[in-house]
Amino acid sequence: MEKLHLLTVLMLVAVLVHCKKPEEKPEWAKKDIRDFTDADMERLLDQWEEDEEPLEPDELPEHLRPMPKIDMSKLTKDNPEEILKMTKKGRTLMTFVQVAGHPSKDETEEITKLWQTSLWNSHIQAERYLVDDNRAIFLFKDGEQAWSAKEYLIEQEQCESVTIESKVYPGKHHPRAGTIWQYWAKFSNWRAKETLTAEIVVKVADFQQQIQSMSGIAATRLAEERKAWRKDHPFGFVARPSKNADGSLNLMNWECSIPGKKGTPWEEGHYKLRMLFKEDYPTSPPKCKFEPPLFHPNVYPSGTVCLSLLDEEKDWRPAITIKQILLGIQDLLNEPNVKDPAQAEAYTIYCQNRLEYEKRVKAQARAMSHQEL
Repeated sequence: MEKLHLLTVLMLVAVLVHCKKPEEKPEWAKKDIRDFTDADMERLLDQWEEDEEPLEPDELPEHLRPMPKIDMSKLTKDNPEEILKMTKKGRTLMTFVQVAGHPSKDETEEITKLWQTSLWNSHIQAERYLVDDNRAIFLFKDGEQAWSAKEYLIEQEQCESVTIESKVYPGKHHPRAGTIWQYWAKFSNWRAKETLTAEIVVKVADFQQQIQSMSGIAATRLAEERKAWRKDHPFGFVARPSKNADGSLNLMNWECSIPGKKGTPWEEGHYKLRMLFKEDYPTSPPKCKFEPPLFHPNVYPSGTVCLSLLDEEKDWRPAITIKQILLGIQDLLNEPNVKDPAQAEAYTIYCQNRLEYEKRVKAQARAMSHQEL
């Protein structure tokens, strides 16, 4: 009798399992994939990622990889660049290479291709992208190799300069001329190192006098900017001078916040930015730096914004206001300039996988949706 009951129970279980309806798909999953919206594609990618095996550290996206270990025993005070090289090991690094003279785009293509081939022959792997008639990007998957490549490139007769992490290395056939800043550096420690000529001392003294007069102009202009901003500024934006320890205003250092534009992947975020003015403002533009740094092709890893409007050799004009700067940076967020990249990872993903780029931007916007100054 007991065996009969057990058999009956087993048969009922088998029937129930057989008759159980499969889990119904959500509405978005029933669509034809050709009709998927961006949001549907994001859900699909998230679903795929849920079932994936964990990736090995070297297969993870670069922003999720652990920092490379640094062997402190190999560092010396005579070679401060060594620690920077070690931190870039196994990470993507972008360098800019400038060709001397006024070559055409075809000539730059031919010259830089030869350099790339020579690097490959030396087991230094670099992708190459032309960004101007006389300038190319060399993109290294292993950033540590960038410095070895630099040593080769600056020896080439047609190489004007190589830029790594904002530091410019002039080509050995195209040394840069001295500037007043070199005089200033010498003046700072001349007693300990060398005797300056009377001509140089006079130049530095004149330079100091110019700086003092400029600082008054900068303070006056920034006080006017503050007054104009308080009277009228775009909705959602914040811009105000920071405060010194004694509570007084520091007009040379402003704390700002830029909202993401509606209808773009940036719209949920409020992005904190620091604006630093030099004594010769408005002759020179302020330095604008996101804090924390943003994932964006035109934002350096340090957070500094790369924008022609903030470059006195390009589009900067003394009449440009703080309001115009902040609106220009807001436009840049959703309209990157791929001809002037500053961040290797964001630039590469933006060019090669726009869906992944927008996914990263939206996640960043959500993380920065409640930032307060």
